[in-house]
Amino acid sequence: MKVLKLYFLSRSDPDVLVPFLARLGEKALEQNLRMWIDIEDETLVRQLDAYLWTYRDGSFVPHGTDDDLWNRLVIAPLHGTLPAHYTAVTHVLPQSPRVNPPPQAVKIAEVHVDEDEDSDLLQARLVAYNAAGWEVETHRIMSTPNVPKSQRI
Repeated sequence: MKVLKLYFLSRSDPDVLVPFLARLGEKALEQNLRMWIDIEDETLVRQLDAYLWTYRDGSFVPHGTDDDLWNRLVIAPLHGTLPAHYTAVTHVLPQSPRVNPPPQAVKIAEVHVDEDEDSDLLQARLVAYNAAGWEVETHRIMSTPNVPKSQRI
């Protein structure tokens, strides 16, 4: 079964978005998926890239910023179709009403902000996913303030 997961964040600022995307990428790797995180904003690409190097104490989430066969997790704008060796894609704050679900994909995630839930753009994307036979799950992600590592319990 092909599943589209819609994630609605209360805020789209990097303090909320970057840690959330890191968790999505890490989870995809744990599920043995090859994921492309489609981000148009170059600043956000650099922030997520840097964050994944320090995401966990003593380790990092293996990733890259280009389509290299060694990269199981790619963070970059996706121009064109998803390369055949990726089985999952995450679209971050998509701005196009058109979708083209890759035939090899088993999971697609889209990250939106709460106020976009009733937008015409999102409704057009949902119609296209439904027509392509994708099951849709919706998740609300509540933002929490970042707590420095030194203050964590």
